[in-house]
Amino acid sequence: MQPPGRCGRGRLAGVSEGGRRAWVAGLVVGLSLAGAGCASGSKTADAPAPSPTSVTTDRSDVATSDASVPYALLEADGWTLQDAVDWPPGNILAGVEPVPSDWWSEYQRLEYPGGGVTVSQGVKVTGFAAGLDAYRQAMERVLFTFRTVETASGEGLVATSADPVGPAIVAVPLGGGTLELLSYDLTTDELVALVARTRTVDLDAWRAAGGKVG
Repeated sequence: MQPPGRCGRGRLAGVSEGGRRAWVAGLVVGLSLAGAGCASGSKTADAPAPSPTSVTTDRSDVATSDASVPYALLEADGWTLQDAVDWPPGNILAGVEPVPSDWWSEYQRLEYPGGGVTVSQGVKVTGFAAGLDAYRQAMERVLFTFRTVETASGEGLVATSADPVGPAIVAVPLGGGTLELLSYDLTTDELVALVARTRTVDLDAWRAAGGKVG
């Protein structure tokens, strides 16, 4: 399976979460090896040593953070929730991420530009029990760079991947944690606009919307 975004725009919502996370895990490993100057394609559990200008907070600091993050739903016209999962503790898929996620949700929007063509666009919304600074530090270790941006939730971050066909990412503070919006189909400006359409909810509302727990 080709990774989302490499086979054209509008394909994110058609890729399973397991497949996407497996690709993300490979991307993280590949970027880490590239950053260390290693030509081998084999996986390794060791993170590359930080350069003198890189951050010093390692991934274990993020994973054991005391921060908490509430649930959030995207409530924007045209966007439909496809799947939403609150990870059980110690989930192996969350463990491959640069910042272990607490929960994630995927949304799809269909557009009809004409000529009988239907374009599917996707957005992934993720909650991390790590503050925005810790999130940024962990992502910088896998070769993402950041700039600040003003959003409806205050000052947030726009991430740029070392991969030229990587996703658009916007991250904002949410509670004591971080809310991330990621898409291979939208621009960062479009994601910034969607921040205003997210709503913090409790567990009952999360489940009522279709969110799964455990």
